[in-house]
Amino acid sequence: MRNRKIVFQNNRSLPAAHRWCLWVAILCLLLTGRVGSADEAQSLQATITEGISLLEEKKYEAFLSRLPLPAELDRMRKNRSMEELARTFAKQHSDRLLGMLQQIKEQKPQLSDEGRRAEYAVEWRNFSKSKLVFLKIEDRWHLHN
Repeated sequence: MRNRKIVFQNNRSLPAAHRWCLWVAILCLLLTGRVGSADEAQSLQATITEGISLLEEKKYEAFLSRLPLPAELDRMRKNRSMEELARTFAKQHSDRLLGMLQQIKEQKPQLSDEGRRAEYAVEWRNFSKSKLVFLKIEDRWHLHN
């Protein structure tokens, strides 16, 4: 019986080949984990339902901390406390936004940007825009208007 040696291209040693295989395996595991399941990523419909519930229960601070884009929330909070922002929101916007969310909850959105942007057509008196826009950031949907 003859001894046979495994020869790798580019004169790689056996430990180097094992390291390379290990890195590929780790990368595959990481990529598979990023895809996740439907249970992990919150769906757009669940976000709309959550928004409706929070507004119906008059939990305006929770709504404002959850639904707007984080950057927009930071901009809105620049000169105000969350309590003050919630009071203003409750008086000026909550009823209209609740009505619009209820209007779109059964609609199918127009998706763009590889499924990370969803637009819903809305018809609401005294509302300057004709659509509600949601953006998906890190597996969570946020209201962009």
